[in-house]
Amino acid sequence: MRYKYILYTYLLFYFFVLAYLSSTLSISPKEALIFYEEGYLLHYITNFICSLLGQNDLSLRLFFITTNIANILLFFDISTKVLKKELDAFLAATIFSILPGFISSSLVVNEAPLVIFFTLLFLYFYIKFDKKAYVLFPIMLFIDNSFAIFFLALFFYSIYKKDNLTLILSLVFFAFSMYIFGFDVSGKPKNYFLDTFAIYSAIFSPFVFIYFFYAIYRILIKGKRDIIWFISFIAFIFSLLLSFRQKISFEDFAPFVLIGVIFMVREFLSSYRVRVPQFRKKHKILFFVVVGSLVLNDLVLIFNKHLYTLLENPKKHFAYNFHISKELANKLKTMGIDCVKTYDTKLQNQLKFYGINRCEDYLLSERKIYPFSKKVSIRHKNIILRNYYVSKINNK
Repeated sequence: MRYKYILYTYLLFYFFVLAYLSSTLSISPKEALIFYEEGYLLHYITNFICSLLGQNDLSLRLFFITTNIANILLFFDISTKVLKKELDAFLAATIFSILPGFISSSLVVNEAPLVIFFTLLFLYFYIKFDKKAYVLFPIMLFIDNSFAIFFLALFFYSIYKKDNLTLILSLVFFAFSMYIFGFDVSGKPKNYFLDTFAIYSAIFSPFVFIYFFYAIYRILIKGKRDIIWFISFIAFIFSLLLSFRQKISFEDFAPFVLIGVIFMVREFLSSYRVRVPQFRKKHKILFFVVVGSLVLNDLVLIFNKHLYTLLENPKKHFAYNFHISKELANKLKTMGIDCVKTYDTKLQNQLKFYGINRCEDYLLSERKIYPFSKKVSIRHKNIILRNYYVSKINNK
């Protein structure tokens, strides 16, 4: 139990880091759309929390932060069953928690934390109570369309295990998911295979992804293919296959791929411990290189604003859309402006979140339209991220 208490202390620190990071990010266009447009499950969740705690960046993302904290605890409990030793489970949970893709899912309004939560909850009940875990299927069906991939993975797992009940249920729920949500294969076919590999490298960090690819292949050839491996493998393979035709939504696949950290750690430690101490040097070097690169990627994520000093075009920054709206709203407030009209509906919603409502008194644009326009520059240090112009159009 010692490592579980260490994990609790770590998660307390982890929560405050995520809370701080969330407060440094403005609401993005996609987040504003979810927040103001009914019909999204996340719309009701974020609005409920903001109604209780106030409308700010932390409240907007608090549900996703706390859900991922719960995900780490669930991941640790599952790992103790799969990896046996508590130290191994602690290592797996820690690595899982610092994957760039996992951290990012905590800081952005998205479905991934919920998908990860119900996937891990299913695995927890499946390991503990076996097929009683299937009572979660109806909930998972309506939570998100991405669970179609989960049901498909269980279908292949049931064939491998010759489990007729799992085969029938997974196939039925996969069909229901396809019927309710469908699957988008519209548009002109285009190859995004290399882009998909690049994004997976960013989600895991490059060296971790290379080892993930090695581990998933090694298990395919001669390893232990359990339910966790099937879920991660099927999601990964289908995302690659679809990327030959179209650009995929990583929120549909990455949550299932990320849980592969469990078998990655299992494969590494198995290979490490089977060797006598004097022949473990290469494994130790590999471990420090892989984990070191992961920590380096996290530091880039945490201190991402400093990347602007290295970029010729600020718009190429991966978090550019999260560094504009709050800063712009604050600049307008210092000018005594609490409402504007803009033809950019996404920006209008973003500003509304920070108390800048729509009105006919001022026009906000990226171009000078009226004489006497006032320039509003959004900056990071001395670097201009974007210029806006605000003009008074109603003198009443």
